[in-house]
Amino acid sequence: MNEKKDYISRAKHERIVQELEAIIIALQKENKELKERIAQLEKNSSNSSKPPSSDIVKPKKDRKKRKRRKKRTSQGGHRKLLPAEEIDKVENLILETELCPECSSKLNKDMKKGKIQQVAELVEKPVEITEYRLEGYWCPRCRKYHYPKLPNGIIEGSFCQVRLRALLIYLKGTLGMSYTGIVDYCRDVLKLKLSRAMIGDILKGSLKPLRPIYDELKEYMRTLQVLYIDESGWKDNANRYWLWVFCTELVSLFTIATSRSSKVLEEVLGEFFDGIIVSDFFSAYFKYAAEKNQFCLAHLIRDIKYLQTLPSEEEKEFGDRLLRYFKRLFKIWHDRENLEPDKFAAKMQRLKNELFNYLNKVNFDKSKSRTLKNRLLKNWESLFLFVDRPDDVEPTNNLSERTLRFLVLIRKMTQGTRSAWGREWVAILASIKSTLNKQNRNTWEFLVEALSAYYSNSKLPSLLPELA
Repeated sequence: MNEKKDYISRAKHERIVQELEAIIIALQKENKELKERIAQLEKNSSNSSKPPSSDIVKPKKDRKKRKRRKKRTSQGGHRKLLPAEEIDKVENLILETELCPECSSKLNKDMKKGKIQQVAELVEKPVEITEYRLEGYWCPRCRKYHYPKLPNGIIEGSFCQVRLRALLIYLKGTLGMSYTGIVDYCRDVLKLKLSRAMIGDILKGSLKPLRPIYDELKEYMRTLQVLYIDESGWKDNANRYWLWVFCTELVSLFTIATSRSSKVLEEVLGEFFDGIIVSDFFSAYFKYAAEKNQFCLAHLIRDIKYLQTLPSEEEKEFGDRLLRYFKRLFKIWHDRENLEPDKFAAKMQRLKNELFNYLNKVNFDKSKSRTLKNRLLKNWESLFLFVDRPDDVEPTNNLSERTLRFLVLIRKMTQGTRSAWGREWVAILASIKSTLNKQNRNTWEFLVEALSAYYSNSKLPSLLPELA
């Protein structure tokens, strides 16, 4: 009887142990999944390919690592004197008496001790309004009226002339001002009443003179040897579009498309592009020009850092190891100006061989590490194209991200566009502004020149560096 009770007790104990083991296994699995979920939710621009604008809450920096800020000091209000050709008016000021205002002694004039103060001020009414009265002459034979010609440079039938039009385009296209903001500015500052409809017509009408300039730049892009490309979301009447940028250190071309596919690349660069594309790992670039891609190592490093946030020690170790390799690689890259070309190439090759051998040696059960390892090996040549052409190709796509940033800020202010012509207009003006900034050229003067040339049937200015 006692043996039977012992048997039942042991069986009950074993069942309880099995149930507890099952609960522990389930909890361990749930804990692991929750940690991976937390890591996924904590993705930001520092450990993934997400843009900085997606960081709703920036991660707090370690106070110990925080550098001590320098105390701000006043820069003062002094500036260099403008040259004589930039001065509109000169006024000579003299004392009204030859006696000292303090002791009444006679003063001796000293030309070497004169003082100059230059001042800038808006005129009371910045806009000059002219009324042209054209006498009418009747021809009894033709049976119609004839009128004298307007002065050169005057746009017939338009209230707003070239420089004022250029200002409205500048306010909207480069500063991102709203229609209401432009109306208020014209009323309060320029003492000029313009309607939203009139401003819209002027902006839309500027497509004709500016479109050929944009098209010339688009054709030029197809001839370049290296292009940095990136894309970001865009809104048009609450519909999803994509803002693309194609750029170098001297030129920028923007386009807003309905798609994020490789068809946009074909539309801008043609069916085949003979140059090198520097981009992130988005699939459209693989499909379009995989053999001549330099994939952005900054995006890759963010994915590596993400491995370090996962609960698996194996994945953390893999992330740590890869990060050490790429830190060494960038150290050599930043030191290349101090190295002979052959020595730079030899150092890079040794590091590449070391990393390649490591990747072929390790195997992973974890999906994220396995996926990253396969991506590295599959796109090996496209990760290190910059090593063979260090003077032409950068290892990151930071240039296009910086170029894109100002239009992303305008998108946030304006909430995008609301028409097909609005999308085209934004792309053209952004291309003009960004390109001219890179070439240290004046955007306002370029717009005035472009409009003046168009309305006088003269040659339009160019954005191409060699024609600037």
